[in-house]
Amino acid sequence: MFDWIIEIKEPQFSLNDEDGQLKIERIESATALNKMSVVCQFFASIDAITGNDGLTSFPTPTEDSLTTIMNEIAPHYEDVKKIFINGELKEINVRCL
Repeated sequence: MFDWIIEIKEPQFSLNDEDGQLKIERIESATALNKMSVVCQFFASIDAITGNDGLTSFPTPTEDSLTTIMNEIAPHYEDVKKIFINGELKEINVRCL
């Protein structure tokens, strides 16, 4: 019936067994903002539309991205956490708009 199906060998993948040391640091925002920037509106829109408190993760590859996240997005959220892997800041998680 399915003569066109042929069995293939599964490709070998190298696994990284060393995930590194994980550290999570909670941030308390001292800044109170009255207006949302366009950047924050874009990322917060799904939480506002659905009425749910979802977790949004922002990668921090550059100092500019970190500054934007901390100054324009993080002050609007109650739960803000920095995620470090092997002592290097990898992302910032925000929740509870």
